[in-house]
Amino acid sequence: MSLLSLRASQKSTIITSNLTFERLDEIFGDAAITSAIVDRLTYKSYG
Repeated sequence: MSLLSLRASQKSTIITSNLTFERLDEIFGDAAITSAIVDRLTYKSYG
C-alpha cells in the first residue's frame, strides 16, 4: 500500500506544482493515468 493510501483517511496532505491539471500529463506521460492520479489526489479535497 502506498504512503498516500495509508495517510488518506488520517491526515491531510499538501502537494504543490507550478503546472495546471491540464499539463500534468506531460509529467506522467499518459492522459488516462494522469486523470486517475488527479482523481485520487482530489478525492474529498476542498480548496
